[in-house]
Parts: sequence; structure tokens; C-alpha cells
Amino acid sequence: MAHDVFISYSAKDKPTADAACAVLESMGIRCWIEPRDAIAGADADESRVNAIQQSRIMVLIFSADANGSPQIRREIEQAVDNGVTILPLRVEDILPSGALAYYIGNVHWLDALTPPLEARLKDLAGAVALLLARMQSPEQTEPFVTERDAGLAAFEPERTEPERRRGRVLIWAWICIAVLVLVLATVIALRIFPRPSGALAGPGTWRPISAMPVTTEGYGVGTANGIIYVAGGGRRLHGQNNPRTVVGSLWAYNPKMDLWTKKAPMPTPRAYPSLASVNGILYAAGGCADWDCAMPLATVEAYDGSTNTWKEVAPMSIPRRNSDFLVSSGGLFYAAGGMQGTGCSFTTAAEAYSPSANEWTELPRIPESRNGTAVGAINNVIYIAGGNDCNRGAVMVGSTEAFDTRTGQWSFLAALPVPVSDAAFGVIDGKLYLAGGSNARGLLTNTQVFDPVSRIWNQAAPLPEPLSAGTYGAVVDGVFYLVGVHVNGADIPSSTNFAYTPNAPTR
Repeated sequence: MAHDVFISYSAKDKPTADAACAVLESMGIRCWIEPRDAIAGADADESRVNAIQQSRIMVLIFSADANGSPQIRREIEQAVDNGVTILPLRVEDILPSGALAYYIGNVHWLDALTPPLEARLKDLAGAVALLLARMQSPEQTEPFVTERDAGLAAFEPERTEPERRRGRVLIWAWICIAVLVLVLATVIALRIFPRPSGALAGPGTWRPISAMPVTTEGYGVGTANGIIYVAGGGRRLHGQNNPRTVVGSLWAYNPKMDLWTKKAPMPTPRAYPSLASVNGILYAAGGCADWDCAMPLATVEAYDGSTNTWKEVAPMSIPRRNSDFLVSSGGLFYAAGGMQGTGCSFTTAAEAYSPSANEWTELPRIPESRNGTAVGAINNVIYIAGGNDCNRGAVMVGSTEAFDTRTGQWSFLAALPVPVSDAAFGVIDGKLYLAGGSNARGLLTNTQVFDPVSRIWNQAAPLPEPLSAGTYGAVVDGVFYLVGVHVNGADIPSSTNFAYTPNAPTR
């Protein structure tokens, strides 16, 4: 059997279904989920029927949309007809109606109504693991989950008292094992991933979040539909003393669940790409085909998270690399500046891409060439701040430029109070945030904030630790996330990332 669990869900519940799949598979429970496991070119209905028949458990992500879905009803019917145990996870406070009420009205529910969702998904994984363990017993015959045995065991025909006693002993044994594993995992996590002493929770402070599952450098970071994506980069696949291999991997971080999942890789492996999203589609542009950047790229690829697929779109007019040249605004995304290869090969060229037309349009050049800038788009204006120019002896550039997409004009604004290069950056509540980075004094903990209304820079809560180049920022729902954190000049990311919820910055 290729899988143990079939995950049934409506299209609008796909993020929850993907998260459930990730948690189950992290515990070694094999899942079948569309569209990931559907066979290309095969009949969709036949693929689902075969997958259900080969499953032992169906996890139903139950919501109002699932309740009214004819497709969900057909999948439930197939599960019933094939004796597959049905385990509903209720994500909305509703009851089944119509045909679903007939099939699952008396089934015990697992609720995911109370946050955090990640904890509820871990409960689901525990229930599935217990059910699978109990299915090794030949008494398992019925396809529904009821409230019997603490609400986690499947319905069984009446058994003798010795059989019940053995069943209870087995349940308690599994519970004890699960508790022991949880305690050991907690102890190990606290030893390996200690909480930084300066990271506090709450508005105006920084707090730790989960680390990326793999150690990668030189990647790109972007957001789409409330998910943070980390794409490409270089990894030492054969030990720390070996050269880095450029990869096309894509990892997705769900901030609401503090959970990472692996997605379909980019068709073109690339280091130092730049990422931006337009209308929910993530674009990966430029970068390098090799770690030393002797082969810079102009190619652009688009990722649709709803189908977990990539496609190639029109390339940029010139190759570019580094994570700081791409930004989206007003249904377009813009490539401005960046590097073209090895050394100090900066470019001031700027261009805009239209997804609807699949074409690029040349724009006026940025006023000052440099690398390591921070970029952000606010109300149809693109801002570029900071950076360094190695053509001038690695001098720090403190200038701030603005490009008005409506007039097509660049202008200079107030300079950075603390000139900085390679800072993490993001836009929150109409303000541009820069965190960390470095200058002639070394690595910084500063958080600098630019307000386009007052046109001045302010200071916000400092970082818990100095962060160097390779730390990237992303913003989701007004929270500033730092991923791939490089602490105190380390060459590789540390075990901890950070998130920041701002308060009013102080001047």
C-alpha cells in the first residue's frame, strides 16, 4: 500500500489540508492528497477512487464548503462502500446536512475550531496513528470513528471483557509512548534550539519562530496569499568542506501555524534569485545558475500555490542577481538595480513586468548604483534605501530614492540615519522597515523605519542579536518575519528565525 490516509477537502480548505498532510507525514503517516499525488493524464475520478480504495483512513477537512460539495459526498460514499475509516476534522462550527448527515452524522469529530491550528493537527496525527495501530487487530470492521475509547478508536463489534481489557491496555501503552516521545522531543528541542535571551513576545519586540528544515544560503524570500516562500540558493550537499550546489527547492512557511512544508521545486535551480508576487502568483526572477555567479540568469518563473506548479514566463532584458531588485506594485512587478555577475558588476537598469501581457517595459534608471539595498512599494511608489558600492571601496550608501510609478520619475528623500547594507526589509502599515545589516562599524541590531507621509526615518525596537547578510525579511498580516537568520556573521543560518509586531517607533 503506497499510502495510509486519503485527505478529502474542498478547494477553499486547501491550505488546511496541505498543513494536515505535512503534519501527518512528519510523523511517518503516508498520505494521498490532490493535486500532489494525482497521476498526470489519468482520469481524475478514477484516480480518486483508486486512492480511496487503497487507503485505511479518510481524513475529511469539514467546513461549510465541504458540506455542500458534491465531490466530497462522492468521496465519502466511496469510503463507506470500501470500508475505509472516516475521521472528520471540523474547521468551522457547522453540522453536516443532507447526504453527509446520513453518512457521518453519528461519527465522532475532531475539532480544529480553537487555535492554534498546529496543535489541533498534532491531535489529528495522534488520532490517526492510534487508529492505524489498532487496525493491526483483526477485529477492526466498521468504517466510522465514534466516541468510544476516548473518541479516537474506530467502531468495533461487541467484544468480550478480555478483549476489551487488552484493547484498553494497548490504548494506554500508546498514550504513554506518545507522552514519552513528546517529553523527549521537548527536551531535545530546548537543547538544540534555545530561546534567544533578547527575544520577547508582544508588540514592539522580536520573538523566535521555527527554523527552516534545511540549511540553505543565497536564497530568495517572498510572500503570496499569506504564506512566506524561500526559493533556491546553495547547499553543501556533501559536507561543509565541499562546494555549494545550487538548488531549485521551494519551502513554504505558514505563519499562523508556525509550520514549514516543502513544495514543488523551481524548474531552474538558482542561487540569489529575487521573489515578488502579483495577484497571488509568486515570481522568481534572475539569480545565478552556479554558486560563483559566473552564469547569471535573466529567466523568470511563476509559481501557483493553489496547484503547486511552476511555469516559465518572459525573461528580463538583462541578467540580474541578489534578493533586492524585485518588488510588486499595482498589478505589476519591477526589477530595479541588482548585480549582473561576479565582482562589482552593478546595474542601474529598471524595467516593469505585466503578467497579463507577459512582457517587460523599460523604465528610467535608478539614480545611484549599489548592492545590498532595501526595497519596498507603498501606494504606487517604490522605495530603495541603503546599500554599498564596492566600486568606491565598499562605501556605505545612505541615500533613499523613490520611483513614482504614475509619473515615471525618480526622486531623492531623507537619507538613512544609520547607513546600512544587506538589511532585512519589509513594508508594514505603509512604512518601510529595515532590520540589522552591516556598515563600517560591523553588524547592527538597528531597526529603522521610513514613514512616507512625514518623509523621515525613525528607530524601532532593536533586534535581539546582530544579524548579517543572508537574513531576509517578509511581511504577513502586519508582522515582520526574518528567515534564514545569520547571527554574528555566521556563514550559515542559525536555528532560530524571528518575528516582529511593531508599535509606534521612537525617534
